[in-house]
Amino acid sequence: MTNSTSQLHTVLLNVRAKNDVYSAMPIRVLKAVADTEGVSAVLASLEENGGYLRRVEGRDVRIIKQSGIEGLVERAANLCSVLLVDVPVDPDDLAASAPIVNAIRTDAEASGVRVLAYTMEGGDLLKSPDASHCGILIGRLIVSISKAEEFDLLRLRLEDRFPLLAVMPNDHFDQPGRPILTYVEDDPFGAWVGITIRYNSQNRAVRYMLDKPKA
Repeated sequence: MTNSTSQLHTVLLNVRAKNDVYSAMPIRVLKAVADTEGVSAVLASLEENGGYLRRVEGRDVRIIKQSGIEGLVERAANLCSVLLVDVPVDPDDLAASAPIVNAIRTDAEASGVRVLAYTMEGGDLLKSPDASHCGILIGRLIVSISKAEEFDLLRLRLEDRFPLLAVMPNDHFDQPGRPILTYVEDDPFGAWVGITIRYNSQNRAVRYMLDKPKA
């Protein structure tokens, strides 16, 4: 059990198809919002050596070994309030990911920590035959769908793509070692990134993900 001084209240799993790196955008944006709002949040990845997330967000991304799930919440108890975990899966073999997803859920529940699981709207994971309009079930965990408009900074999955965004390469946010918050400094695109972060800081769905659950 976590002790009485624990600040960790939420483990948020960003579940995506392993080749769909753009669907890691929700936890990258959530991290930017958290840093702006003073919420203690840490990024982590289940990929070997941190994979895509560590490459783009930098060395602060923690690596979670699949053999080290037991006791994960205890180790993170005083590290942060929200643990944002990138969970790449094979959409053609979801059963293979069930044991690790179940293990994370079990470990968190044993410590009274909330587990949320989302996949980004329009992502490749939702092309799985096991997906529905409500989300997808992996093991004992229901993976809900997060709206694209809250996290799709390039609006690749939305019908209206502004002229400013249309000229940006689809891999614009894949620059090595650059957390999303650093793109606010870029002209002229940084203004749009800043607007999105400020909007999400007041967005009810985003606040639900980051704020401590009410007793």
